[in-house]
Amino acid sequence: MSDNEELEDQKDHPPNKTISLTASAETGPVFLWPSTVVGTRVARSFRPDFVLIRQPPRDGSNDYRSTIIGLKYGGVPSINSLHSVYQFQDKPWVFAHLLQLQRRLGRDAFPLIDQTFFPNARDLVSDFEIY
Repeated sequence: MSDNEELEDQKDHPPNKTISLTASAETGPVFLWPSTVVGTRVARSFRPDFVLIRQPPRDGSNDYRSTIIGLKYGGVPSINSLHSVYQFQDKPWVFAHLLQLQRRLGRDAFPLIDQTFFPNARDLVSDFEIY
């Protein structure tokens, strides 16, 4: 690297609502988001070297599963595995896998707190008695 070249470590944190991702098998992913530079709206872009996922892909009204898929599609390395982030998005799915471990290892070796799965909120309240 010459004296005129400087690598700049940029940590940009655009609002999640405004960011978009396009991924190509040839070039990898490109993130775009609108920004304002000296009063003019411009589109900023970057190609990530790696990512760290700090929140679940789905929470409340937000759904970022397509971003996880785009990162995987583009081959972006991740500090936490993109596969595990995607697999852990549904808590009942994770608990079902924990139950498989418990069945194999035994309740004493792999204790879990009892839980009940309901496919939707309507099924939480029932008029039927279970015998």
